[in-house]
Amino acid sequence: MPEGVDYRKNLITVPSCDQHNTKKSRDDEYLLLILVHGYFNNIAGRTHFNKKIIRAITRRPAILAALYKNQHSVTVDTTPTIAVDIDRIRFNKILEQLCQGLFFKKYAYTWPEEIEIHCPILLSMNDPDSDKVNTLVNNLSKAITKKLDQNDKNGENQDIFWYQMLVDNTKKSMLCRMMFYGGFEILAISNPLLRSRRGIV
Repeated sequence: MPEGVDYRKNLITVPSCDQHNTKKSRDDEYLLLILVHGYFNNIAGRTHFNKKIIRAITRRPAILAALYKNQHSVTVDTTPTIAVDIDRIRFNKILEQLCQGLFFKKYAYTWPEEIEIHCPILLSMNDPDSDKVNTLVNNLSKAITKKLDQNDKNGENQDIFWYQMLVDNTKKSMLCRMMFYGGFEILAISNPLLRSRRGIV
């Protein structure tokens, strides 16, 4: 991590009770362990990877063991590496809550519609339609990026996290693009007319 950079300044916070914070703490840790594994992460992400992995092994090694339980050999940009299975239901739920928190911070009320989570970096590998699913999610990412191109990137520490959000209440639609460590992109979509088919990850 660059010397002298304070990544904790002006953090995005949303009011929450102690009971809710305690309940979410393990989910937050699970999310962070996945995010720091991003292959395309920047130097801040790689630094957090080393720190968080060591901390996780020390505190709760079972979490890391579960994450690495099912490994698959893959090649990214001609470089051999591994892919792991994650709990997508849990992962998506955490990110839905994060998106709701960002929305509440910006607009001071809870978004009332269903939110779908898509992540181009998390590829479908075992589904019979994997190639089709991955192509659809990749195209979706390009479309949303283009749609949000003129929107500000929000977040004080953009090496760690930034987001863009576009809301149209008349159409009950909301788009949110979240970027972690410069390379781990998450898309949150809520639109009854443009919603993609069920089952796409």
